[in-house]
Amino acid sequence: MIEAGSNVYFVDMGTSAIDGLRARNIPIDAVKGIFITHMHGDHTNGLIQFVDLLTWYFKTPDPVICLPDLNAVQVIHDWLQVTLNGAKKEIEYRQTQPGVVFDDGVLKVTAIST
Repeated sequence: MIEAGSNVYFVDMGTSAIDGLRARNIPIDAVKGIFITHMHGDHTNGLIQFVDLLTWYFKTPDPVICLPDLNAVQVIHDWLQVTLNGAKKEIEYRQTQPGVVFDDGVLKVTAIST
């Protein structure tokens, strides 16, 4: 988790980010960006839970989610359908490619191929 001013960003989300935010009294609305470095479970397992809760419980957060493979978006949507939550909220997903992938004026993220 990265804090910049009143904004929060995550590089990977292997565990429940919401539990960590609530334990620190950080509002879920503070999350502005999530950057997944690669699609292994120890980097992504908390992401589906986070998106799931954004679609029906925490309705005002509006983070950008950057993924190395946008095929994961379909997996997330499928999970929401299976759990009967459905995608009731539009979430912005971006594919991470070399170059600037995110810049909200507070944090700038540049991806570099390795």
